[in-house]
Amino acid sequence: MFLLVAVFLVYLKWNASRETTMDNIEIASKGIQRYPVAVRHKCLFGIISFKGLVWTDHIVQIVNLSILGAGIESVEPLESGVIWFKKRVNGYQCGVLKWRNPSGPPYLAGIEFLSLSRHDEEYLREQVSRAKPHDAVPDPEHIITALLAAITNEHP
Repeated sequence: MFLLVAVFLVYLKWNASRETTMDNIEIASKGIQRYPVAVRHKCLFGIISFKGLVWTDHIVQIVNLSILGAGIESVEPLESGVIWFKKRVNGYQCGVLKWRNPSGPPYLAGIEFLSLSRHDEEYLREQVSRAKPHDAVPDPEHIITALLAAITNEHP
C-alpha cells in the first residue's frame, strides 16, 4: 500500500511541476472551449493538500468553465491537491488543482474535474465530513487509491 501511495504522490508532483507555467497551460488546453461565467459566484471547497495530506477550506470565484474543468480566482494562494466541492460544480464533486499562478492577488488557478465511482465518492464524502480544517485526512491510503484509479481510467 505504501508503494502505491508513493507512486501516486510522485505522479501528482510530476504533473503539477510540469504545468505551472501559463505557456504549458495554453498548449495543454488548446482546442478546449472555455465559457466565461456570466455572473461570478462564490464556490466553497476543501483542498486535501499533496504536501502532508492536510484539509483546508477555501472560498473562491469561478471565472470560467469547460467540459474538463474550471478556472478560479482566489484572494489567497492555494496549495496543490485534491479538491472537494461543497456543492457540485458542472456535475462534479471532486477535482485536482492542475495549475496555479503564484502571483496575486487575485490568485488564478485551474481545476480539472475528476470522476469517481459512486462507492469511492461516498467513501470520500464520509472522510471529508470527518476532516477538520488543518488536520490530516483520515485513511488517506484508501482515498489515494480511489483517486489513482480514477486518474488512470481517465488518462490511459
